[in-house]
Amino acid sequence: MFGSVLRARRRRAGLTQEALAERSGLGVRTIRKLENGLIRRPRHDTVRLLADGLNLTGEDRDAFVESALAEDDADVVARRPPPVFSLPSDTADFTGMDEQIAVMEARLAERQAAGTAVPVVALAGAAGMGKTTVAVHVAHRLRRIYPDGGMFINLRGTQANPVPPDEALGRLLHALNESAAASARSLDEKVERYRLTLAARRVLVVLDDAGGLEQVAPLLPGHPGCGVIITSRAPVAGLPGVITLDVQAMSESHALGLLRHIIGDTRLSQDPGAAETLVRLCDRVPLAVRIAGARLANRPQWPVATLVGRMRDERRRLDELRLGEFGVRSSLAVSYHGLDETGKRAFRLLGFLDPSDFAASTAAALLAVPVAAAEDVLDRLADARLVEYISKTGGRIRYRMHDLVRIYARECAEAEESAEDRTTAVARAITQALRAVEAVAEHLPVAVRRLYQPDLDPSWLAVDGGYGPELLDEEPMLVAMVERASALGLDRLACALAEALVFAVFGTYNRFDGWDRTHAAACAAADAAGNDSGRAALECGLGQLRYTEDRFAEAKHHFQLAIDRFRAGGNPHGEAVATNGIGTAHRELGEHDLALLYHERAREALSALGDWHGVAHALYGIGHAHRELGHDELAAHHLEEAARQYRRIGHHRGEAIAIRGIGLIHRARDEHEPAEQFCERAHRIIETTGDRHLRCYTSQALAKVWIRRGATDRARPVLLNSLRVCREHQDRLGVALVLRTIGELHLAEGDAESALHWLAQAMTIWRHLHLRLWQARTLRDIGAAHAVASDCTRAHQHWAEAMTIFRAHRTREAGELDTWRRSWGCHCDPDVLVER
Repeated sequence: MFGSVLRARRRRAGLTQEALAERSGLGVRTIRKLENGLIRRPRHDTVRLLADGLNLTGEDRDAFVESALAEDDADVVARRPPPVFSLPSDTADFTGMDEQIAVMEARLAERQAAGTAVPVVALAGAAGMGKTTVAVHVAHRLRRIYPDGGMFINLRGTQANPVPPDEALGRLLHALNESAAASARSLDEKVERYRLTLAARRVLVVLDDAGGLEQVAPLLPGHPGCGVIITSRAPVAGLPGVITLDVQAMSESHALGLLRHIIGDTRLSQDPGAAETLVRLCDRVPLAVRIAGARLANRPQWPVATLVGRMRDERRRLDELRLGEFGVRSSLAVSYHGLDETGKRAFRLLGFLDPSDFAASTAAALLAVPVAAAEDVLDRLADARLVEYISKTGGRIRYRMHDLVRIYARECAEAEESAEDRTTAVARAITQALRAVEAVAEHLPVAVRRLYQPDLDPSWLAVDGGYGPELLDEEPMLVAMVERASALGLDRLACALAEALVFAVFGTYNRFDGWDRTHAAACAAADAAGNDSGRAALECGLGQLRYTEDRFAEAKHHFQLAIDRFRAGGNPHGEAVATNGIGTAHRELGEHDLALLYHERAREALSALGDWHGVAHALYGIGHAHRELGHDELAAHHLEEAARQYRRIGHHRGEAIAIRGIGLIHRARDEHEPAEQFCERAHRIIETTGDRHLRCYTSQALAKVWIRRGATDRARPVLLNSLRVCREHQDRLGVALVLRTIGELHLAEGDAESALHWLAQAMTIWRHLHLRLWQARTLRDIGAAHAVASDCTRAHQHWAEAMTIFRAHRTREAGELDTWRRSWGCHCDPDVLVER
């Protein structure tokens, strides 16, 4: 009897009834009645409080609770029918879901707590996620909480022939050996008989693969002594008080643990890398991992890497994840065939487009319907767990398919859609994306501009898919679209979207990987189709990519290829734009005479063609080169012309960079006041554009003027912020430029040691970029730091090396040797500095 157990536990703990009452929060009278057998069936919360008061844990606590559950009046025990267990067997290698199981058990163990509601837990998730396995596992673990049985019924809610509630109740009553079940004919009569039968029992009911509220509601017991676990693809809406848990893919560690259970630790440890790849190829879906493990277990001669190699081919992956008629494909097919026709087509076309993630506008374009209608379709796909919500961007939900689902969707598309229909749908989606990208493309401070805007099939433009700038937050999808267009032979779309992305995303935010991938894919499509004009434009894009990556020699190569292709194709405009581009690469390499040659040639051609954007870029390049060569009047003239031209065409970034260039002329001449005015003016313009990256360059120019004017404290935070942003944008040239300026700041403060620290970092980057002129400028500063430290020998060495480079490039610094010496207090023989 529970009273005897309680008394023994209390005495063993050395407690009086009064002390236990105080520690548990119960009354002394209640404890006396329990020990004397006057209360034979204590409430669950009473037992819990007593266990807490007795400080019981682990097995002792479980035994104490079980002794309370086992307590029954003799007549009740005599009348109680034998337990009914129709649960499937538990899974011996069950792994993971610890948090969800804890929540389930806590909820389902509350049946004796205050309240009269039946505890219900629902598990919702996609096919193959192991919902049934979890439900059965928990039901077995709770057998002592539900001693009268555990019942299981597959409702087939996602299949074509779901079990009607009437039939389900008949099965449950039969399992309960309810003899009066046959006389109950109507649904209401069966519900009443079912609930009466369970009223005196503690039974846990598992309703597997439920289809919805109408199917489930009649199957819920009425007595709180029972509990219910429901599994379904979509959450069952409308059930009051239910706790719904989302069952998702396993963690990688749990997936590996499951695989280890199946194939053994020795085999898995022979190639842990292959095992990790295998569970990733299985999407960490329990069903897929279990099938893969079973296949390996049945083929002991296979290393894990063998199955990995077979599964890498997406077209074979679902074939590999099959055991007889049982597999991932058949599991997904149940959800697919439960969709309406519009849902099926959306599923197929999304799989064929193959995006990593997408917005409703993408589905709208594929289906040629408004976005609102596409959102309704995607909601149905989400309910079927064939897509999932991942985030909201700009007020719109984004979606994705898991890899195995996407592969199955693509199979369905290739089997059920004609090649023409599926290609047209994809072309429509990519065209709409192109329109959105073009709408937000920006003027960049570069020498090239968009060169490829072909006429497209009018049928691809027929639908207003409601696209907007939110697409630009989906760079992976846009990159995938270029690659898909290339694979489908849509060369014009591939080239146009790849180029447009440079001016909307890649060039603005230095997204080098996407830039490289899209241009590689589009180049392949252009080559295959013989699209020479698209290919030439892409060479310009590759030249600009290498320029932005600070790979200037490679940039020259691509711009030259573009010049050759445009010339061969009779496109003088493209040739002139590429000529401007190659001029910028020569300029950054310190090859200013060649830069002038190319920029002058480009200006003449672009002026004749009326391309005033290109003319402005050429004028800036000419002014930049003259400034480096010390031709200050010519430099100022061309930079002023460039600023006016940029202003006239509304190119704010270009205007700011040209004005900054004028400020640099004044700074080089130690004309600090006008230098600050021009640099400040450029900085204000960039502030209005919101361009954080370009702002680093105007900030650096302004900070350097402040350093020259002794305001180092004002410059320091500005430079440190610019350094951080340049690093975020992978701008190595910008990083080195700011590092050098920070070194100059410490030099101005007389801190030679700190100056050398920062200058050495800048020098490492200049050498890696092969920028000899910038190396020379930093060598000059390093020499100055040694002079400040009274180490004239090293100062002379660095100044001599710098002078050699300056003279080779014929820059303005070649005539500034005496100025350096005077600035840093060196009074040595000047000839010593030029012995090299």
